Amino acid sequence: MYRQTGFLKALTVLICTLLVPITNGMAVDRDSDPVEFRILVEDHHQPFSYVLADGEVRGLSVEIIRLLLEQLKRDVKLEPVPWQRALAEHRNQRNIILASVVRLPQREQQFLWLGRLFREPTLIYALRERGLKLTTVKALADLRIGTIRSGAAHMTLLAHGIPAAQLESVTDPLQNLRKLVAKRIDLISAQPSAIALGVRQLSLDSNQFVAVFPLLPPVDSYLTASLGSDPALVKALTDSFAVLERSGRLAELRAKAGVEQ
Repeated sequence: MYRQTGFLKALTVLICTLLVPITNGMAVDRDSDPVEFRILVEDHHQPFSYVLADGEVRGLSVEIIRLLLEQLKRDVKLEPVPWQRALAEHRNQRNIILASVVRLPQREQQFLWLGRLFREPTLIYALRERGLKLTTVKALADLRIGTIRSGAAHMTLLAHGIPAAQLESVTDPLQNLRKLVAKRIDLISAQPSAIALGVRQLSLDSNQFVAVFPLLPPVDSYLTASLGSDPALVKALTDSFAVLERSGRLAELRAKAGVEQ
């Protein structure tokens, strides 16, 4: 009886092993992946993550994350929050996934980098009618510049010695566009795709604006995990991201969004 029971147990284990579902070459074992995690996305980062009037979350980063969750067979709700709050939670809690984070040298040790979402430059824009010609970052020091609070452009300008008093930071890039048109500020920092979408959303004339200084070259923005996150979770997300990258699906989404790959 003992031998028969042992044989049945071994047979059951073998059958369960053979029945583990396979997705894109990766085994997905739900019992070995019970880790709970949260996904935060910036609520005003057009066209990468933003919230419509009806509460729906959209954007390139959102589409990529949903593909990732679909592949992992996980149902996790995306939480759109202001950028500063997202950074605070990401720094203070484990198993927080955040999109999208510009990969800068000063941030390298602050995040676990899971996969590249997109690549775009950050430029300084002015009203064309101003006729501004800026050739060095020092030329920005006496001008009022609209930035996103705690964003990569804000950090870069401070690192270049631009006085904090000259930086008017907001949480919504559309605020910067409105302030620029109203001539309440002289310049704004933005990615080209964000300018293009903002112009459409506010029904502005794109010829009103001109890029006058290249603040950051095309830099990668990433999906990240908070420090101390579960290693199994980090590996599952990183591996799944790599599978999507190789499949060409991410390249298609980036091309559709019109961002540099």
